[in-house]
Amino acid sequence: MINLLPPSYKEELQREEQFRIFATIAIALICGLLSFALILLSIRIYARGVVSNETFQISSMKTISKEGEQIKEEIKNRNATLSGLTSFYDHNTSAYSLMKEIEATLPSDVALTSFSFSSSATKEKEVQWRIALAGIAPTRESIHVVQENLKKNPNFAKVSFPSTTWTGPATNVAFNVTFEAKPIR
Repeated sequence: MINLLPPSYKEELQREEQFRIFATIAIALICGLLSFALILLSIRIYARGVVSNETFQISSMKTISKEGEQIKEEIKNRNATLSGLTSFYDHNTSAYSLMKEIEATLPSDVALTSFSFSSSATKEKEVQWRIALAGIAPTRESIHVVQENLKKNPNFAKVSFPSTTWTGPATNVAFNVTFEAKPIR
């Protein structure tokens, strides 16, 4: 094919072709830059989502940690309460058992008119009961039997009768006695 176009027209065609090539390259470059910008934008959005998620998880962990600390503190308080209750029940003694022990020391002809006791802890943390009895016995011999029985019992100590018990009338004797008892379970 023979090109019969004038040189000015040839130059113009060549410029148009160069312009098309330049426009194609420019459009490709712009599309590439736009794609790169969109990729960077999507990475930024993804990174913000990850950071937001991690921040939420950290705040959730802090909340859970605070709740865990509160639960731990509540457990400690309840354990302390239970320890106190356990200690109380370990040192708790049965008044019924004590009454049975005292009843075993009394002869059948002796009648009690008063019974009182108080509890106290010694320095060694051992609980002691202080007991006071009052009653009537037909004779001093019956009171002597009560005294001997109380002294023989290993759970009772420091048995003390006031002197008025031994110096009063010989029959229908009103007596008082105080002693200490170990806790009886």
